[in-house]
Amino acid sequence: MKAAATTGNATVKPTLQLAALAMSAGLACASAQAAPTLSAFDLGLVSGVDLNASGQVVGSFVNSSGLTRGFFTGANGQGLTELGTLGGSSSSAVAINNAGLIVGNATTASGAGTAFVSNTSGAGLTSLAAGSAAGVNSSGQIVVNAAGPSGSTQILRYDSATSAPQNITPTYLQGQYVRSRSGVATGLNDAGSVVGTLVETCNCSANLRLISGPGSIGYYTPSSGFLSNSTAASINNAGVVVGSAGVYEPPPVGRGSSQAVAVNSLTGEWQNLGNLGGYNAWAYDINNLGWVVGESTTADGASHAFMVNISGGPMLDLNNLIDLPTGVAMSRALAINDVGQVLALGTNAHTYLLSAVPEPSTLATWLLGLVGVSAVARRRQATKL
Repeated sequence: MKAAATTGNATVKPTLQLAALAMSAGLACASAQAAPTLSAFDLGLVSGVDLNASGQVVGSFVNSSGLTRGFFTGANGQGLTELGTLGGSSSSAVAINNAGLIVGNATTASGAGTAFVSNTSGAGLTSLAAGSAAGVNSSGQIVVNAAGPSGSTQILRYDSATSAPQNITPTYLQGQYVRSRSGVATGLNDAGSVVGTLVETCNCSANLRLISGPGSIGYYTPSSGFLSNSTAASINNAGVVVGSAGVYEPPPVGRGSSQAVAVNSLTGEWQNLGNLGGYNAWAYDINNLGWVVGESTTADGASHAFMVNISGGPMLDLNNLIDLPTGVAMSRALAINDVGQVLALGTNAHTYLLSAVPEPSTLATWLLGLVGVSAVARRRQATKL
């Protein structure tokens, strides 16, 4: 076991607005009517990309030999265990479920990139298919972007680490011709629904999102006001997909931008999640409470990490909630678990795990209260209108 290069802690300063929301929800302790204290644990110079409900983080880092290796941590980001390879020079972990099952990518002795599955119990890497892993759900289903014919990418879903994969890359009928698509999956939920981006092999249409359920595949084109290019990053168990979509403001503005969006995969309804004052925003993850994290530009053009709930309420700039070393800002929030812990990237290239003190469950309760407050505020606004 290896420790992260550097570690540290920073304490979040609760704002008056957040404290008021927590009090209104009746979730603050009777003796302390304020938002809970949060801490940011510094994992060091690593690239964290995912976390589970225990706060175990996975990603990649450069080891003391200068080689890129996948890693996983213990609960709440503590400790760092290096993963091996499949005989090649590098590896990276991309997702972890609550049971500690890890998927990622590694090179073989011939240098070929291959998806792998492993776990936090010390098992080695088991190869899946040539390509790259994209996600694993609570039941152990795995989605892989595998090499397809003519340079395309095929989306494979494994029901378990030992099962034969299903090719779920969709095709569609256009007139009398069957056109295939090249797809890149980005994740899946506990029902096995997969999200990602599709590109037609004929290059005759812009990107679309993909929902691949157990028995059907649906395509959702952007609603009015959005350009046709979009990407999906994550899906929760309610079937809400988050990602980004192009938005065009007609003259006299005449400007295109990328906006963080959420789409209900059951109804196709789109929602623009807003931004932090800049032109662009991207959503990267959503939890089962409807909290979305991502990255947005500010009015001065800087990139800041954000958190927002799909039920309404303001987009929160995480840099306004936390004290970090001078000159350091959180530029991107990469993942959020159902406890409410957030994995964020700092401008110093360090990965931070944001969680509540003393227990992450305190943060989950607080976030649940903010959902309720946001919903009430939205209903009141609608009544006034």
